[in-house]
Amino acid sequence: MNEHLMALRAGSLSFNNFEAATRRDWTLLARYLTRKWPLPAGVDDEDVRQELLLGCWQVLPNFDPSRGVSVQRYCVFNAIDRAKRWIHKQRAAKSRRDKSPSRHALVFSTLTEYQTQSIDYALCVQPVQERVAECKSRYGAVVDGCESERDEVCIVAFVEAKGNIDGAVSLLYDDADTRRVHRFGCREEARRAIWRAASRVV
Repeated sequence: MNEHLMALRAGSLSFNNFEAATRRDWTLLARYLTRKWPLPAGVDDEDVRQELLLGCWQVLPNFDPSRGVSVQRYCVFNAIDRAKRWIHKQRAAKSRRDKSPSRHALVFSTLTEYQTQSIDYALCVQPVQERVAECKSRYGAVVDGCESERDEVCIVAFVEAKGNIDGAVSLLYDDADTRRVHRFGCREEARRAIWRAASRVV
């Protein structure tokens, strides 16, 4: 490939002739890159080969023979680097890095049976209507079992605090109207009222 690149750089070889003469090399490189990562369905070897050729064409004018690197090494390295960046963009890789997983959209028909079953399982949501109805029924029975309005307020606060006694005390005592109407003289009195209400209901 060295001679062809030098001829292309000198202008004695057209790009079409260069592509035809080096097609096998670019095809093998493209095949290697497309097998390295999962790619979207619309990306194939030919797309990557075109990106490699474009990258080669773009960096060739920047080649400096005085640096001690062959024109083939310089062009192939930079062409691969540019093609990889394009590939990472297509596969939606985070930060466009080699080790980042592919995050592109998948065509459902290309998934394996195991993958489709995993998706079905993840999307399956167990019906909760019966459980919600049962909880509401139990809550109603608990509230109906209260002997006084004060007990009912205590039970409601306890439920709203999700069973946290300190949270329930705060709900009752921090509300000035509730504190006044139900005569909670201090936080400890509100705590005792909650315990008594819960014990009666149970």
